[in-house]
Amino acid sequence: MLRIALIVPLLIAVCASAIHAQDAQPLPPDSEYVIPKDGDLFLNGQRIRFWGGIGGFPPQGMKGDDPKASIAAALDRYQAYGFNMHRIWGYDGTIRGQNGRYTKGDNSKLDIYDATIAEAKKRGYHLWVGSAGKFLNPKPQDAGIIDDPATAEAWAEAVKNADEKGKRQFHVAAAWDARFEAIIARNTTEFLSHTNQYTGLRVGDDPVFAIWELNNEQWWIVHMVSGHWQQLPAHFQQTLMERWHAYLKGKYGTDEKLREAWMGLLPNESIEKGTILLAPLRGQAPAAALNDANPLATAKFEGEPTEYGRDDFAPGRGRDVNEFFAGLLLAHKQRLAAAFKTNGKAARLTTLLHDTGIGYNGIAQLMHQNADAVSHCAYIGGWTNDTQHKRYPWYSGLEEYPSICMGVPWLEHNTVEGKPYFVYETQIGAPAKYRAEFPYRLVFLAATNDWDAVCWHTMSGGYDWSGKKSDDPLVSTLAFPGHAAYQFTYLYDEVQLSAMALAGHLFRSGQLKPAPSPTKFIYGAKTLYDPESMSYAGSYGKNGLDMRHTTYRYGSRIQIDPTRQDDEVQGPTVRMNGWIYPNPLQPTDQMTYNHKDGWLTFSAPGGAAFTGFLGKELGNTLTFSNGVTISDVKLKSDPGMNYPVTDEEMYVSIGVASTDGKPLDECASAIVSAVSTSHNTGLEVIADPDFKGTPGHAWQGMKITSRGTTPVLFTRVGCTITSKAIAGMTYTMRDWHWKVIQEGKIGPDGALAISADQPVFIIELKR
Repeated sequence: MLRIALIVPLLIAVCASAIHAQDAQPLPPDSEYVIPKDGDLFLNGQRIRFWGGIGGFPPQGMKGDDPKASIAAALDRYQAYGFNMHRIWGYDGTIRGQNGRYTKGDNSKLDIYDATIAEAKKRGYHLWVGSAGKFLNPKPQDAGIIDDPATAEAWAEAVKNADEKGKRQFHVAAAWDARFEAIIARNTTEFLSHTNQYTGLRVGDDPVFAIWELNNEQWWIVHMVSGHWQQLPAHFQQTLMERWHAYLKGKYGTDEKLREAWMGLLPNESIEKGTILLAPLRGQAPAAALNDANPLATAKFEGEPTEYGRDDFAPGRGRDVNEFFAGLLLAHKQRLAAAFKTNGKAARLTTLLHDTGIGYNGIAQLMHQNADAVSHCAYIGGWTNDTQHKRYPWYSGLEEYPSICMGVPWLEHNTVEGKPYFVYETQIGAPAKYRAEFPYRLVFLAATNDWDAVCWHTMSGGYDWSGKKSDDPLVSTLAFPGHAAYQFTYLYDEVQLSAMALAGHLFRSGQLKPAPSPTKFIYGAKTLYDPESMSYAGSYGKNGLDMRHTTYRYGSRIQIDPTRQDDEVQGPTVRMNGWIYPNPLQPTDQMTYNHKDGWLTFSAPGGAAFTGFLGKELGNTLTFSNGVTISDVKLKSDPGMNYPVTDEEMYVSIGVASTDGKPLDECASAIVSAVSTSHNTGLEVIADPDFKGTPGHAWQGMKITSRGTTPVLFTRVGCTITSKAIAGMTYTMRDWHWKVIQEGKIGPDGALAISADQPVFIIELKR
């Protein structure tokens, strides 16, 4: 059974003593804060969902003008993309860099950052703060932050003399080192105490901040089972060993009971002597390295050639290692969270994540489900190196049983009953011919499992409004494989951003019903602490991948329950290793995912959409249950375009959705999107002849023989969208530069015609 210290120690006192006095002005009422309740997010008593971007916040300055002139331009663009949130980075570092000081209007980095936050707030745009409780940067003089003079000198020396590898693991050691933990809490308090001169509020009090996270992708359990703690200075290894032996003493009491539980000990191993190796770990390791901070263990094992791995011990020993690590992690996060929430009204009322990731690990998921909300990510590719694939070098995920992962799932299966669920990062890798489907595939999953926030990675620095790179900040080549962030940027991607905007409004409206009776997967201690979970993809046993397959048919929930031993599944499943995969998938009557023919549809009071291959099965007219019809679909590709969508493929993403959350026949505003694909001029892609094996990431297995240049070439879509619900609305067709292409009023028949000859990005409808 998991043993967790639930009390909050001196940390709170250290944190609270540093809190600055609150400003004299009254704080906003509770109704202005985004509050998690019963598994959802609420603003002013109404449920709210977030569709957000990452990057480009604050924006770069406008050319030849006040740098703040770019703020409105950037936020106008982000809102046009359907975003109502941004996940922001570097705010705490900007505050520290200027010691929280600036003169309002001095155009310093912090001045511009605070002005952007204030402008976002005026628009009702919310912010998610990345790694809000991460900053550590210990100094030897911090030894006095807690009252423990006996270890102060050794701690200061360890911090002073740590090499670069050891310094990188300080965050890992914070889970058992009280000083590191207190430093993080102090630094977080200083960040949350900064007053924005444009809002008059401290960071920790401002309702513009809807979501916080202590860490981004710390992957603490992976570091621990991989033995990265062995890179720490000896002082911190020794204190870890002390905690390890205290855990064993508390659980077993004597060497005899420990020997019985573990079916034996190594020679000279003893709780009393403090010589129990912290083993097994993820892989083989020399005995001395496993306990090289302990002089008795070092004397016993130094020079011994034996390496120990999981196969050298009874499973019970590995389970105890995992349980020990899980207890350290959860107690540490709970203490930091309690301290964080003392730093203002927003810090207390809104959502705090313990971490983001890692998606397929039970101990990480246990940590998530004990926070205010759960948050995971996913990335996929859109290419194949299989030259026999019918769409080589591309593929569409709509033509296979649905999946948003490159192996084991990180995203699909982790929804927890009673907790909001957030996608902290997602994107399809570039280049990808059929990428216009991906936002809709994500919405299908998000609606099925009733998720609360999706953030798209990445705006890749944002638009350079200063004109340093281009006279037009919106024009550049589409992304191609590069470093991990670059290939996932959609910054200049007119096609995907149009589809994202429409999909975002479908999601935000909340009018897509979730699966009515999701299957619940419950995992007990036996599976949670299984030594196999130390390896990537080793959690959840042989049937774990049933969660992913089941989610798309029935919806799913997961619960990690260390108080029970065995697992349980409540509800029907779709077996990962089965032979029957249902098609079409219809978790509700509003969504149909036909992976045999390669298409996906949505039909709700607030909108309708189609993505995929029209093909002979569907013909050229689509009729939705809400009365929307899409007809007369035509394609036109720019001359000289490599990889255009052909008339035989007829691959499109077309839809209409209200933008105020109301049904189409009641809404005051709506948008229409109709796109297919685009590529850089001269793009050439082949299977990498030097790549061996199966691609494990979205940038493997392919070779870009030519990245291509501007101009970006398009396959444009023409069609007619008809709905009595939009009859009488005015329409404004806009291009990528937001210039008006055509304006008019929809007639009484409710028909809106779009020409493939026009470069339409988005069509705005107004009542």
